[in-house]
Order: sequence, then structure tokens, then C-alpha cells
Amino acid sequence: MDEKFLEQVRSQTGSDGKEGWPVAVKDRVAYYPEKACGGNIAVTFLWTMRDAVIPKLGKENLAIATNFYTPAGIEGMVRNILGNPCIRYVIMLGEEYSSRSKDDMVSDRTSANAIRSFFKSGLDGERKLLGFPVLVHESTIPRAWMEMIYNIYRYGRENLMNANTDRWVKEINNMIVVVHDPQNMDLGFNPFLVPLTNEKIEAYKREILSSELPPGKAYTYGSPEQKRMSSRQDELNSQGGKLQDLKKKLGGYWYESQYSSYTVKDVNIHW
Repeated sequence: MDEKFLEQVRSQTGSDGKEGWPVAVKDRVAYYPEKACGGNIAVTFLWTMRDAVIPKLGKENLAIATNFYTPAGIEGMVRNILGNPCIRYVIMLGEEYSSRSKDDMVSDRTSANAIRSFFKSGLDGERKLLGFPVLVHESTIPRAWMEMIYNIYRYGRENLMNANTDRWVKEINNMIVVVHDPQNMDLGFNPFLVPLTNEKIEAYKREILSSELPPGKAYTYGSPEQKRMSSRQDELNSQGGKLQDLKKKLGGYWYESQYSSYTVKDVNIHW
């Protein structure tokens, strides 16, 4: 193997900020040899426990072996394969799990099917995996927000905001965001890119959910919904008043059931 070529592989900067291959998700890789281009086979064993697989694999031609839990792993897999041109074969084995939809239907959007789709059909014109949503995994909401913006700018499709404007925007209509620690609202991880405070977030929420259209804004998300909520609140207040009137009229015949601790907001009443 040409030494100059090997040095190029070794000198890459990985996701951990250090030189060397693998270049992506290095902390999650189950096995890789210390020497560059130590093999030409990549193995993924999906959801199977690594301790049940790694000891049984021959290491002579093994370049990398790791789990592959979700379709989001495609990016790291491609980066590592491109970062090591010695890899010529990808072997997939192990347990494959499917998620279920809200109507209890088994989904075919599994990690294994993501690999099959990528090698069979590649990416579409928007650089997305065919049949799969864009997946974002992050630890906190602020970090997830940054990653969402990055994906929209990188992979988003340009489109008119609506039919009555000439304003072009980028959008992704099929994105799933998973936040592992949603209660952590630490905004200090990058104050230059996220100059936010909790006060600014609360002010923005009040504006974007308001039923009133602020000057210079094309729409708010609260406009139609807020009207429905206000109407519903008026209806509930009216129903509550009718209940109190009925209680007074019935007097001693009023029966307090086991559900008497419920409030008018807990039930639907039709007159």
C-alpha cells in the first residue's frame, strides 16, 4: 500500500477532534484496527449486542464493525466508508427492529431497510434517503434547534412561502427530531450562534402564538387556533354557569358522584 495514501487516511480529523480514522461517530464504533487500511470489510450488526458479535468475527480483513440502530446512522456510515477507500464490502447481519405507528402498524422504516435503500437507490434530488424522513438526534432543545437549521439550509427545498408572496424559503416537510434531555435548556453551549435568553424565548412564544397579527408579520401560528381556544373557553364557562344554576334548582336532590372532583374543563357537555 502506498505510504502517501495511508498517511492521507491517518491524517483526517475525526468527530472527536483527533486525527485518524474512523472520522465519524468514533465513540460509538465497536471495533476498528489501529493501523490505517487494516481491512476491506465493514460489518454492521444492527440491534444485536456487540459483545455477542465482536469476539466471533475474524479480524484479518475487518476494517470496522458497529451497531446500526436508526436510519440516521447512514451519514456516519457513508463518511467512514469515504474516509477509508480500502473498504470494498459491507456485510449486514443481526436483529432488525421495527417501530410502530399510532395505529399499531409495523413500520418498514428500519435501520436495515435504510441501508438497503441507500445502496439500491441512493439519494433523491433533495439529497434525502428515499422513503425516509430526515432524522435529527440531539441532547437538548437548543442543540436540536441548531441541527434543524443546519439541515434545512443544507438539504431544504426552495419554495414560495405562499401563493400571495414572492418570498422564497427553504423547507423540509419530512423531519423527525429526537431530544434526549428536553428539560435541559442550557443556552450557553454556543453564545455566538445562539444569542438567546429564556426571556427572549418567552417573548417569541407570546408573539408567534398570539391571535393578533404583529406589524410586519405574514402570519402567526396562534391565529386560527387561538380563536378556537377562546371560543371553547367561552363555551366551557357557559356550561359551568349552567351547572351551578342546575345545582341550586335541584337543592337536596343534587347528587355528588365519585367524579365530583372533576371540573367543567374535564368534560364535554352538550345542551
